[in-house]
Amino acid sequence: MQHWVEEIKLSNGAEGLLIDAPSTNVTYIDISFRAGYYLSPEGKMDTAHVMEHLALGANKVYKKSSQFSQEFTKHGAYNNAYTGDYHMGYIAECAEFETERILDLMCIAIESPLFKEQDFKSEIANVREELKMRKNYHDTELLLELENSLGFVSKSYGTRTKELSKISLEDIKEHYQKTHFAKNMRFIIAGPLARHKNAIIKRLENIELPSGGGADRTMGRIDLPDEPPSQSSQPLVIELNGIDNVYYRWMSIFNGLLSRREKYALYAVQDYLFSTFHSKVFGKAREKGLVYGIDSGYYRTRDNHVWAVSGQVQSKNALPLFDLITKEL
Repeated sequence: MQHWVEEIKLSNGAEGLLIDAPSTNVTYIDISFRAGYYLSPEGKMDTAHVMEHLALGANKVYKKSSQFSQEFTKHGAYNNAYTGDYHMGYIAECAEFETERILDLMCIAIESPLFKEQDFKSEIANVREELKMRKNYHDTELLLELENSLGFVSKSYGTRTKELSKISLEDIKEHYQKTHFAKNMRFIIAGPLARHKNAIIKRLENIELPSGGGADRTMGRIDLPDEPPSQSSQPLVIELNGIDNVYYRWMSIFNGLLSRREKYALYAVQDYLFSTFHSKVFGKAREKGLVYGIDSGYYRTRDNHVWAVSGQVQSKNALPLFDLITKEL
């Protein structure tokens, strides 16, 4: 699809990309802040999560979340919010002719949330239900437990569920004040933008947020947390009753960040070992009837790249599979 990408740096310190795709008829909006789980107050990791659940709701113009939702979606537009380890964001999709109206509504929600007490109580309950559900995702729970044992900020869903009762509405308001300022904001807006570009820039430059952060409002973008990894002397073993398969995860933490050349080399290694039916590990494991699938991928923290191999396997096939993985690695 033909498109043009323009990097935008606004006068208030916000930065982002405008992607003009003239052959489309839908606009996509993503506005994010460094405000995710790992930037929440100590011992209250889901502060960012609860704030996300309260986002795109009651605000200074629309006093009830139902009123805002009705106005936002009246021509078929869609909105949502998300929380990641480092970022919390707001997204929307709408028809091209709705671009400026929907962006304005997004900005109103971001710049003037009301954070009502009753809404807060409801969303604490909803987040607790979500975390209890996610605790049954054993592969993800294993990832979080392993990362925590290696010195990363992450905590298991079980631990986070216990922390929920410590989070107050004041924590939500303080986290918002701490993280929602223009220099900490990034955006991506894509679609047929030619006739909307000037209006988009004007609205984002005039969003009613402080330019900088900190007590004096001069601080730039929030730093990512420092997560110096440690090396485990023993494997992490978690016993769960009533589960047929063994969930496993092998992680290699690189000392520093990989260069572009090294990342491409890692892609090749992943393909060679795990990505095809003729690969050295997955291919052989399939031939022997040991596994249905194996996952391999990499991600980064502030200072390190992490390569992970994970999956699940029947107990009787675990040792032959682990022997194969160890031999090929």
